[in-house]
Amino acid sequence: MNNHKRENWIDIAKGIGILLVIIGHSSERPMVLKQFIYSFHMPLFFIISGYVYNHNKWKEKGIKQLIICRFRDYVIPYFVFGFINLGLNAVVEARHMTGSELIHSTIEHAFWLFYSYGSAARMPNCTALWFLPCLFLCTIYVFVLLNIDNKVFRYFICLCGLGINALLSHFAVPQLPWHIDTVLVASVFILIGYELKNAKMLTDNIMEKNGVVYIFVIGLLFTYMNTEISFNANRYGNMIFMLIGSFSLSYVCLWMCIKLKECAILSYFGRGTIIVMAFSYFFKT
Repeated sequence: MNNHKRENWIDIAKGIGILLVIIGHSSERPMVLKQFIYSFHMPLFFIISGYVYNHNKWKEKGIKQLIICRFRDYVIPYFVFGFINLGLNAVVEARHMTGSELIHSTIEHAFWLFYSYGSAARMPNCTALWFLPCLFLCTIYVFVLLNIDNKVFRYFICLCGLGINALLSHFAVPQLPWHIDTVLVASVFILIGYELKNAKMLTDNIMEKNGVVYIFVIGLLFTYMNTEISFNANRYGNMIFMLIGSFSLSYVCLWMCIKLKECAILSYFGRGTIIVMAFSYFFKT
């Protein structure tokens, strides 16, 4: 979901997001820090994706071109880095497995890689890559939604999607391939990012510091009242609390990135998010 103009604060925001992913996956972090990070680090990425999405461009080119382009941008890197990790994982496992055990383990990991099952025990040390197939499906779903001219009906469909997801989560339905269930929630944040850009709420109409402090407090409050959130595992606790808390904290983070304007280190991480996602798990093990 790229636009022609690259804004540095967006790279900074992505850099913060990927650092939060690393910290959130660390075994050393306190539980309260994990709850805070998990409440908004994935919504932050989805909001950014919506912010840079150019619907007019893709409406003109058509859904076929959108699918081809996003397959190249998201799905191909997913499998390239996934199979690199599969090979690295096989080298590590070969040290303590027999030949037949290694073959069985590698085939099992490959299956879950195609499934995109976000579990370190099932995917070959590249769990964070689950985001890419999910984002690919999100782009298609959002394209269809934005082609609905009636906004009331469009957001009614979104609410129905949230309801379906809530039912799946409530009844503990096993994780669906390519996180189809998560798409129904993630796409809401992509649409939020899209609307934020159209309303210029992050640039021209940037909020004053006092207002941002209030939003941050609201985000912390709703995060504290909610249970642990995991977009990967399709767990959101109270859906309303999650939406309010995730949006509030994501907005504050984006506001800070706009104010920061320049940060070479964070921009560097922001431009290399896929690389970090691909190998952060492997080098942690």
